[in-house]
Amino acid sequence: MARGSGKGRRHGRRRDHGSEARFRRYLIAVGVAAVVVAVVIVVAALARGGDGGGGGGPLVVPSPRPAGLAQEGHVLGSASAPVTIIEYLDFQ
Repeated sequence: MARGSGKGRRHGRRRDHGSEARFRRYLIAVGVAAVVVAVVIVVAALARGGDGGGGGGPLVVPSPRPAGLAQEGHVLGSASAPVTIIEYLDFQ
């Protein structure tokens, strides 16, 4: 009986070796797929500019108020100017 049980163990090892080989191939396939996805993401980011700015246009920085412009309360400039601009802002 000892011989019979020894053969079974060897046969089990062969199956384990086969499943190990399948698992190794599976891991290689998953690794290759991960590399392909990473390359696609990098290429897409570089094609868009890759700076992370999102807008793609120039950055507009507001200039400070000119030195010769008068300000009274919430009014900027002359009250008798031909154009009136009213600006409503929500700071939330």
